[in-house]
Amino acid sequence: MQANSECEISMSCADAVEKPLVKYLNTVCDDEIVGIENKESCIASALSVLNILFSSNEETSNRLIKDEKLIRVFVKILEPLYPWLQDIKKSTTDQSEKKRLLCENKSSFNSEIKEGLKQRDDKEFQHLEILYHIVEGFVYDYMFTLQLMIDSDSENESEEETQKTDVTKFLSYLNDSCSRCRINYLVLTMKESINEAFNPTELLTDLAAKHKKERLARITADALAGRNLDRSNSNTDSQNNT
Repeated sequence: MQANSECEISMSCADAVEKPLVKYLNTVCDDEIVGIENKESCIASALSVLNILFSSNEETSNRLIKDEKLIRVFVKILEPLYPWLQDIKKSTTDQSEKKRLLCENKSSFNSEIKEGLKQRDDKEFQHLEILYHIVEGFVYDYMFTLQLMIDSDSENESEEETQKTDVTKFLSYLNDSCSRCRINYLVLTMKESINEAFNPTELLTDLAAKHKKERLARITADALAGRNLDRSNSNTDSQNNT
């Protein structure tokens, strides 16, 4: 009896925490282009806590997987985050270029100002990198949990009353309402999280093929092959980029 009470309290707490987190993330992603500058820590914290709930509470994971809102949050945050982070990585790798930029107007820059700029760049990069790794980990957990649910469905095929995992909203959102750019960053993020245990890009590829989401399958294949084609204005791309 005590165990059941503790379980009910735990589920109640999870629900109470989940709703404001999801509401906050959806609000952040309401803008056409998500502004993550100066919000990195707040977004990272919200995603981190939601990921813990997702991984530890079956009802939470089932609810979030059946809804397209979470995958929408991922792709909308990655849209500005992924290229921004790549640009910073590129500029910090090219030390000579960075030095040239900092010293371009040497007469107006003393050593203290230069050091201040460096510290600001390093701090900005750190915050963005933390946010990216949280998103990357959550995307991996999302896809891995989805794989487990699909495997469970397969094992219980003989049971007529077993409810199949519904991936319709998740796939339809990516296929019909998501720009090529956003899908591209999502796939590249999944690619970076591949390990010996699980490859999230294989699951996405298989689901797109199985459910005949041809546009999603094509863009995923292009991203994995390194073909970054810009078709944002073509008729083959999303009509409702939300």
